[in-house]
Amino acid sequence: AVDQLPPHAFDGAAVTTVANLLLSVVVTRSMSQANAGIFFSITSLVLLLATVGRVGTGGGAIYFLPRLRLLGSPDEVSECLRWSIRPAVLVSCLLGLGLLVFAPQIADLAVGRDPSPDAILVLRLSGLVLPFAALGDVLQSITRGFGRMRTTVMVERIGRPLAQLMLVVLAAPTHNVLLLVLAWTVTYLPATILSALPIRRLARESRRRRSDAEPSGFNRSEYWRFTGPRALISLTQVGLQRADVLLVVAILGPVQAALYAAATRF
Repeated sequence: AVDQLPPHAFDGAAVTTVANLLLSVVVTRSMSQANAGIFFSITSLVLLLATVGRVGTGGGAIYFLPRLRLLGSPDEVSECLRWSIRPAVLVSCLLGLGLLVFAPQIADLAVGRDPSPDAILVLRLSGLVLPFAALGDVLQSITRGFGRMRTTVMVERIGRPLAQLMLVVLAAPTHNVLLLVLAWTVTYLPATILSALPIRRLARESRRRRSDAEPSGFNRSEYWRFTGPRALISLTQVGLQRADVLLVVAILGPVQAALYAAATRF
């Protein structure tokens, strides 16, 4: 319920909105239209692949953890955590490996024909960061499943957007698309680490409170029956939000993509 949210939850939403808007302004004002188009294309691709990499397990954690904490056994809580984290790690690492190996071919589609060596390099570096972007969201969903909103608000809604904006502003005077994309992506590493820190303590507290609880019958099939369809819905939503820039790049090129991204983000 809205009245159960922490007071700073709405501040977090406002910070995210303003930071993303200012980020678009900085990128479009500090780089050429072609490089701005490359920036928006690569960041959209990372967000799209991170959604695929999560395989919807964050939604499963949010749905099942509160129930298992009340009605299930500690072992069932541990199983839910494993089923939420391991698939996301596996799939996102495979996608990241795909970016590393097939960066030249992907660059032809994502940033236009005859991509520069910097564009190919930044795609490969994005492949290294991709698992962190996917896993961080899953870990934040797990903390919400344990009833803790603070991690999501402070890390994902306030900390990471502000860090991205600050680093991009610092890199903007170089007018180098490689440095700007790196400034945007590198923030996912500390965000994921900070999101993971409370989980062990929350799981330990949950196990201690219900150490003698009986199993509720929760199983893998039930988990994926709920999670699978919602993963497809989430992917469709993010695809509609992010794939447009990639399509414009593939059809018209990065210059037109920069104009399109700037117009639609504002």
